[in-house]
Amino acid sequence: LPNIQKVKLYSAIIDRMVDVNLTTRVLRTINKKGGLDRYLLDSKEKHIASEFGLSPKRRLLRVLDKKKYLA
Repeated sequence: LPNIQKVKLYSAIIDRMVDVNLTTRVLRTINKKGGLDRYLLDSKEKHIASEFGLSPKRRLLRVLDKKKYLA
């Protein structure tokens, strides 16, 4: 069985803490990449295993597009 952890990670793009359930392997990868935002934005959709991972990624992309539009 995978080692699933419930953790709170900070997203600078949406400026809030996000509750996520993930494996320790993914948590190490997030730390290696420099945080949740960078992990989600850099990872290909095929490497994010579930809709629960893709939904936050799409939300971050919408927020970034909105910020670019307003700038």
